[in-house]
Amino acid sequence: MRFNTLIDIPQIPLVFIYQTQSKQMRTTTSTFILAAIAALSSSASAQVLTRAHHHFNPIIGHKATPKPPHLLHHSNLAAKTTATDERLLSSVELEYDGATYVPVDSTILNYTGTKGGYFDDMWYWWGWNFDVANSYEYNSPAYELSTRTTFTYDASGNRTIEQTEIWDGFSLSWENQSKTINTYDASNKHITAIQQDWNSSTSTWDNNQRTTYTYTSADLMESYTYEDWDASTSSWENFWKSEFTWSGTNMIGETGKWWTSPAWENYYRGTYTYDASDNRIAELEEYWSGTAYDTSDLNEYSSFVGSHQPQTMIYKTWDATTHTFENAGKFNITYNTGNKPVYMFEEEWDAGTSTWQPYVSSFATRYHYENYSTTAGVYKVTNIGGTAQLFPVPASNNLTININWDEAQPFTATITDMCGRTHITWSVASKKQYQETLSVNQLPAGSYVLTLRGAQGTISQRFSVIK
Repeated sequence: MRFNTLIDIPQIPLVFIYQTQSKQMRTTTSTFILAAIAALSSSASAQVLTRAHHHFNPIIGHKATPKPPHLLHHSNLAAKTTATDERLLSSVELEYDGATYVPVDSTILNYTGTKGGYFDDMWYWWGWNFDVANSYEYNSPAYELSTRTTFTYDASGNRTIEQTEIWDGFSLSWENQSKTINTYDASNKHITAIQQDWNSSTSTWDNNQRTTYTYTSADLMESYTYEDWDASTSSWENFWKSEFTWSGTNMIGETGKWWTSPAWENYYRGTYTYDASDNRIAELEEYWSGTAYDTSDLNEYSSFVGSHQPQTMIYKTWDATTHTFENAGKFNITYNTGNKPVYMFEEEWDAGTSTWQPYVSSFATRYHYENYSTTAGVYKVTNIGGTAQLFPVPASNNLTININWDEAQPFTATITDMCGRTHITWSVASKKQYQETLSVNQLPAGSYVLTLRGAQGTISQRFSVIK
């Protein structure tokens, strides 16, 4: 798949499980960049949730270097699903090494029932309403199991517990790492989030940070406050606060403040502008100097698709000498027909050649989806052009495939493993309905993808084989 005239990003397999000594999954630039881009979703029914860069990383559980808040789309924590929809199956992170993009980590998501909508951020796998996600780090020549994230939901579909475990390659077992406990009001608005870390010495969960949210009478985010846990006094201490202003349902302003006892002190101010279609097209960032806000950065968004989704984000920095904004970074996004992000890659401005170029350690992210619906007893997937049913799943001896195309068409069927290797392939003459029972005895135990490519559409479905 060509991304630009200079660089190809290769097709990277989703994951190859190689269980050895684990390493914590690193925090990557994309964790934060995606949060900024996801901010652009805005609708009459949407609320906007903000999170600061200094907040705890959901995977690592450690504080990052304090940076200004960026915004996430937030409708509520309940799953956003329809009879058929797309949900994130996996994401693969790559990094530019100066010559090509190399794999860094990969995450595979698992769902039950109608889960699959995203609660705050479709760009980052953590934002999707899955049940369990397994993350892997790439250690050439294979991926190594790294972390497991498990979400628990209440009867309204709100995410109540978010728990992360790390893989111990010596004991070959999962070990607790961090947990977040969420609470909601009667209207399902997110009220508090308490983040805790596992204390292996006492085998208890220790408080770390609490976030409290407030809302306007129109149910729009009014503020959020971070507090740190003081173990010496067994109490919560103020840390950071963000407050927001609105024009209708568009957030137009944000202020961020540090707590310096006994008062809040200014730190950051964001001013946001929109076009006639309510797409956020610019974010001006300013920082408090002690007497006034000084201009710092400008994010510009363009080429929107779907629900306020940009294909391009350009990051600019303020030159105090020339009093102009100068190009610094650029993020390019490609979407599928369902307006879900498929590829994203990062570039920086080369002033010498006046061109955008990838740089060493710049990232790229590839997203994989599955289409789904709920049918008791049979896992059914609906795709562009038709539907497919596979059973039994998991399979042990035989796998039956039922295909119903919207229109009769010839197609090719391929079964590949998670490393992209093809195991079975066959072609079928023009048919609207088709059934095939395959022997899977020759396939090793593991996960596979069946892909049906026709002239009028493509169907992809994951299944597993057990022995």
